[in-house]
Amino acid sequence: MAAIHAPRIAIEAVQPSLDHGRFAAKASVDEPVTVSAVIFADGHDVLAAAVCWHDDLGQQQRVPMQLVKPLGRDLWEARFTPRRIGRHGFIIEAWWDLYGTYRHELAKKHQAGVPVELELEEGRRLVVAAAERSEGELKAALEARLDRFASLDGDDTRVALLLDEETLQLMQAADERPHLTRSDAHYPLDVERLAARFASWYELFPRSETDHPSRHGTFDDVRKRLPAIRDMGFDVLYFPPIHPIGRTHRKGPNNTLTAGPDDPGSPYAIGSHEGGTRRFTPSSAAASRFVSWSPTPPTTAWRSRWTSPSNARRTTPGSPSTPAGSPGVPTARSATPRTRPRSTRTSSTSTSMPRTRCRHCGWRCATWCRAGSTKA
Repeated sequence: MAAIHAPRIAIEAVQPSLDHGRFAAKASVDEPVTVSAVIFADGHDVLAAAVCWHDDLGQQQRVPMQLVKPLGRDLWEARFTPRRIGRHGFIIEAWWDLYGTYRHELAKKHQAGVPVELELEEGRRLVVAAAERSEGELKAALEARLDRFASLDGDDTRVALLLDEETLQLMQAADERPHLTRSDAHYPLDVERLAARFASWYELFPRSETDHPSRHGTFDDVRKRLPAIRDMGFDVLYFPPIHPIGRTHRKGPNNTLTAGPDDPGSPYAIGSHEGGTRRFTPSSAAASRFVSWSPTPPTTAWRSRWTSPSNARRTTPGSPSTPAGSPGVPTARSATPRTRPRSTRTSSTSTSMPRTRCRHCGWRCATWCRAGSTKA
């Protein structure tokens, strides 16, 4: 019974897609998107297919698909060009092309010199049926074709009319699409600006942009470097976290475990009494100066927020080494910001951990910041 209700047409290997439409593929605005699929059916009937796509506003369009040469691989393709940035999507439709099948057989028989009186009558009836189910201009155009067919003498001229490209387009517009089959998934497509397709990123530590070892670099110092970074061919300037750095368990120069009062610490160990991800490092200069030359502040992920308790207790990666005579950029570890979400989850090493919850990070964090912990 399942075979009886199964579709006669198969649509497979749809591209572009990720995990059969579970995730969105990528595209660039104002650039063509090539959609392909393997489409086949039982029998020898000619098939037709189309890509039905929509933009982020829900406006729908249909693009006919064509068989890819060389033939025999059942591979179909179509192209469309998105004009907007946002989430698009598409599905694929396929159906039996009755007039395409008739047109293919008529051309072969006529070329072979086989009498085609019955085929001509069959074609006339197909056009009559299409005109009866059509309306408006399409109906009038099909009726005009029938009048012209009746006025022609000789099989050659009638065959030429039925094989004419204009007749094919009219019949395709009036096609009732028998055995219509749609792809079993909707394929999302994220259309982005061209700059999102490729960019060269340059990472820079603002505090290292200084002309003297005793002075912390500022955003004004970074601004002076922008022309040189641009001339090297970079498109994006990337900052490590520029937020206040924690002091608990801060490391000193050369990865030492003891930090002096003036050691800056690791920019990745953020979160202190001065603030978290909503604050700038005080010595980097005022936020207003940063916003003055940057349209939007860069987004930095909360390192401590997305790591597990076991990972959070490990030494955080430090920053790249700096030349001699420049301010040190040592690795450091600090308490995580107070805004970190609390959790009752315990790690695999919970047997050796105290039943306490740190007032800084909200986790049962053992020796990392036990000095500031309170009873759970």
